[in-house]
Amino acid sequence: ELLLILVIVMMLFGGKKLPELASGMGKAIRNFKKRTDYDEFGGAPLLGINGASIISHGRSTSKAIKNALRVASDYSSKRVYDAISFDIENSLSAEEIKA
Repeated sequence: ELLLILVIVMMLFGGKKLPELASGMGKAIRNFKKRTDYDEFGGAPLLGINGASIISHGRSTSKAIKNALRVASDYSSKRVYDAISFDIENSLSAEEIKA
């Protein structure tokens, strides 16, 4: 199957473009891996709590904990909780008006 894909790519783009395409794919895969790496985020916001609360895995690395603290600081300084609360209150008010 992989050989068939390679032949189709070569027919569409030519042999000279293959290294450039492979390089682009490698960069895209590295970027995807970094953006989905748990250590880069450190945790996820825990909603339903007043304020910024980030929950992390029990086996988190020191890098993940450091990034969880950074995320919590960002959530707090950007007042994400207030923005979410405001949006929910407005949504509920809009639903009550329609009813």
